[in-house]
Formats: sequence, C-alpha cells, structure tokens
Amino acid sequence: MRVGEVAMLQRHARLGNYEVMDLLGRGGMSLVYRARSVKDGMPVAVKIPNQQLLSSPGALRQFSREGNSLVGLAHPNIVKVHACGQQDGLPYLVMQYVDGSPLTEQLKARKALEVRDVVRLLRPVARALDYIHAKNIVHRDVKPGYIRLTREGVPILVDFGIVLTGDATLWDDGKPRGSVWYMSPEQAGGQRASGRSDQ
Repeated sequence: MRVGEVAMLQRHARLGNYEVMDLLGRGGMSLVYRARSVKDGMPVAVKIPNQQLLSSPGALRQFSREGNSLVGLAHPNIVKVHACGQQDGLPYLVMQYVDGSPLTEQLKARKALEVRDVVRLLRPVARALDYIHAKNIVHRDVKPGYIRLTREGVPILVDFGIVLTGDATLWDDGKPRGSVWYMSPEQAGGQRASGRSDQ
C-alpha cells in the first residue's frame, strides 16, 4: 500500500501488528478504523490521515504531533494512544477502542440532561483537561462529539486532531480551527488558544 493509493483501507489490511476490521468514522482530516492486534486480538482504533491531509506537509506534522502528545499520557478520561507508526509512507495512530457512543447521541435522545448528570459527566472531563493543561497541551476542539461514553457511562475525551503543544508553532498559520458552535472567541479570531479556551 502506497501513500498515493490510500483512499480507504480494505478489511484485513495490516498496519504494523494490527489488522483492520471496519471503518468507524470519517472526520475532516482523518479516517478511524476498528482493528485488532494480531498478537493478542485486543480491539483498537487506528487513525490515518485522509487524502487531503497527506498532501500537506504542515498537516502531516500536526498528525504526528497528535500522536506524540498523547502517547505518554495516562488518564482514565483521555483516550490512550498505544503506538504511533508509519508504513509505506502512511502515518497511523493506534488508540484505545472506546466501546460506546459520543455524548451527542445521549443529548439527542434526552434533549436535556439533569444537572446531576451534567456534573457527573463533566467533572471527569474537567479533570482530564486540567491534566493535559498541566503538561502544556491544549485540545482546541472540546465538544460533545469528542466526549465518548463507555458502556458503563465513563466519559473519555477523544480526537486530539488539532492539539496544540507548548513548543509547537501553529501549523495552520493562525487560521481559526475547531468546530464553529464550540469555538472560543480567541480561536475564532485566529489567536493562539490556551487551556482557558478548552474550558
């Protein structure tokens, strides 16, 4: 498999020690697949850049930044990155497979949450944000779609695709990045985001 040939991975394709099973989701910059370890069968999620990202050196650096910023993190409410790799020029991230659904689905089903439920869900997310901010990492795109709930109802913060680290220059040249309905005013103005932007 060559970089120029990557539109979508086929079922049973191999990336390192992982076998692709099916497509989980497609975002603005990447594709995420359900996969399994060929060593022990452990389910994982594998993220690869989409075609548009592959043609942008700056965006590819950002993809690597996402993996490098997450690989050393250990927090129960942040998706765990198991490995960062590259095969035939295609970079990929191997992450914890969160068997559940995004918070957006619960919001659609229930329309509004009770205050106690909001506190129960957001307190762990706030702790997760405190944890990454202490490491000089800013998510920049916190929203219900990026908070996945496990089957036990535990919230997991996912998708650090536009993460900003303290030692990094902006890969997007100061252009507003994030989701319009959840973007902080400073991000909308093209200014550098901070931990307060996430909050």
